[in-house]
Order: sequence, then C-alpha cells, then structure tokens
Amino acid sequence: MQKILAEVKDMYCYHCEEDIVEVLEKIDGVLLAGADFKHNRLVLAYDEKRFSKTQLSDIVTSVGFTVTRVLEKP
Repeated sequence: MQKILAEVKDMYCYHCEEDIVEVLEKIDGVLLAGADFKHNRLVLAYDEKRFSKTQLSDIVTSVGFTVTRVLEKP
C-alpha cells in the first residue's frame, strides 16, 4: 500500500470534497480517499499494483479540479 498527499486547487466547499472522494473511491486499486477543501489537500491510499499515482491528476481533473503538487508518503 502506498499513500499520496496532494495539493488540489479549486475546492471551495464540502461538496467539492465529496465529488473528488466519490470518484476516487470507485477506482480499482484505491483503498481510501479523503479531501480537505480548507487546506486544499487530498490524501489517498492505494494498491500500487492496481493504481498509479500518475492516474491521479487525470481523475481529479475529470471532476473539475486541479492537482498542483503530489507528494508520496512512506
């Protein structure tokens, strides 16, 4: 299992958080997703055999938001 901490811009409310989390949790390989609009953060736990962090930006963009930075956590 790997973890990602990402900065996401354009989140303005709890509904924005829910939109991102709902889409990510439907993706094969995503184990846990959480978003915080107040701090523009997204946390993601995933199975690196079924999900790649390179997919994250495309998925978040498809919901109308922008990933500005991705940090992989140990």
